[in-house]
Amino acid sequence: MNRHETQGNHNRRSSSLRIQRGQSGESFATQYLIEQGYSILSQNWRCKHGELDVVATINNQLVIIEVRTRTITSLSSFGIPEESITHYKQNKLRKLALLYMQRFPDLPRSIHFDCIFVIINEQNECIKLSHLKDAF
Repeated sequence: MNRHETQGNHNRRSSSLRIQRGQSGESFATQYLIEQGYSILSQNWRCKHGELDVVATINNQLVIIEVRTRTITSLSSFGIPEESITHYKQNKLRKLALLYMQRFPDLPRSIHFDCIFVIINEQNECIKLSHLKDAF
């Protein structure tokens, strides 16, 4: 096996692990939202322009929720999840929300954007979950 094949296998494993951890974080976030009284409309809604992690309603409001997950060991390399929602990401989420609302016109017209930050351990157990309402 040459060096490129080894690197490719490593990248696939890293990517697969990252996706798995992201899915774990989204699962914790969704369960939390349900416990808080939210109705989940969509998870991982995709279109050609991007993806919305969670779309929900509560109190006749549409809520777009961005979920960010970190492991305890990745905090030193990637920082806290709260630092990862850039202005570019915020604008992209706004545009995706408009597309979602066009696709599903019977939804509440009042909308806000929340972020849920999840920290998990190496066993994919939730260590900390924080919910920032009306994040942007």
